[in-house]
Amino acid sequence: MQRGYEQTERMIPLLRQMNARGGKWAVTGNHDNVTKHKVVSALRNSDFTVLENEHGIVPSNDQYLVVAGVDDLLFGTPDIQKSVAGLSDDDCVLLLVHEPDAADFYTKHPIAAQFSGHSHGGQIRIPFVGPIMTPELARKYVDGLYYVGERQMPVYVNRGIGTSNAPVRLFCRPEITVFHLTGGA
Repeated sequence: MQRGYEQTERMIPLLRQMNARGGKWAVTGNHDNVTKHKVVSALRNSDFTVLENEHGIVPSNDQYLVVAGVDDLLFGTPDIQKSVAGLSDDDCVLLLVHEPDAADFYTKHPIAAQFSGHSHGGQIRIPFVGPIMTPELARKYVDGLYYVGERQMPVYVNRGIGTSNAPVRLFCRPEITVFHLTGGA
């Protein structure tokens, strides 16, 4: 099966139109493997910060937020220790990781919340039953909000807007999610 995207430059005008007060952040996934350098280049040319086992800071008044990302678990070289190096339990860390089932492991680190994709929501779902098939590392957490581990770390799994192996969605609406973060005590 061919994975990767040959015409990544076509994404740039659309991605450049996206605005976010705290910046635009991304990690790559399994389908970016073959053309990863092109995908990363297109994202960076669209003003995204691509996180590969690293983190960045979003300042806001006298507070800050940390956005961390790990490389793809299936085809990359993920290193959560490197992603959160120098951070403490006092930091508010939002973790971007393509594969959602990694949450069971990442909840043991100083992560406030994890945001993932990869599952496509199952793409083909049977009403009242759920998805008939999900990819590896997206079988436990498929779509929506979960609370994982002893700390009950929030994990949000986005269904995305595209498709994977089968070019169809059935009872699985595409999704773009917008989160509004507010400071708190």
